[in-house]
Amino acid sequence: MINNTIVSAEKLGLLTSPPYLSLTHTKSSNFSSGVSFASGGAGIFDGTDQLYVCLLSLKSHHLYRMYDSGARKFVIFGVAAVGCCPSQRDRNKTDACNEAANFWASKYNKGVQSILQQYQTQLKDFKYSLFDTYTFFLNLIQQPATYGFKEEKSACCGLGNLNAKFACTPISTYCSNRSDHIFWDLYHPTEAAARLIVGTAFDGPRKYSFPVNVKQLVSV
Repeated sequence: MINNTIVSAEKLGLLTSPPYLSLTHTKSSNFSSGVSFASGGAGIFDGTDQLYVCLLSLKSHHLYRMYDSGARKFVIFGVAAVGCCPSQRDRNKTDACNEAANFWASKYNKGVQSILQQYQTQLKDFKYSLFDTYTFFLNLIQQPATYGFKEEKSACCGLGNLNAKFACTPISTYCSNRSDHIFWDLYHPTEAAARLIVGTAFDGPRKYSFPVNVKQLVSV
């Protein structure tokens, strides 16, 4: 999430990497030349299991490339409970979460955790903080009032059922107070939700950040 990246950098007093698609064409393969914050241009595999294996392989490969380039501390945000976003709820007649999507998100997160634990054992000075976005986000959805939200299903901006039939456009319907909503559009969280996620990742309890939170990782 781009909001997560920006807020984390602000807390640490760091500059953020530029969005990859905003840059002019370059042959550089360094991460400092830009970061792709979205997957809108990514291809789609025929099989979900094939995609799962490929994504874990890419994650492992890129982590090692970064380590080999000198990185020693890594902050990783797990995949959220994507089956509960408005676009997935809209596929069910009852507006319930898509359990299949949540299953694969959870499975992927476990795979990433396994990779990180393996690298910490095998690579000298490899340290990380893995944030359990899945569990924390699910808590927001299941207990919205506890976190100051009034609407956990529908998007603030969009059209149709749950504002999830079409993406947010200038002619879309907007909610009166975006801070009341967990979701901004059919996929993404509002700024209010993103700040809660990032704040918890930065200095929240170990139940969400393993083995340490970001603040603790920085001080190591």
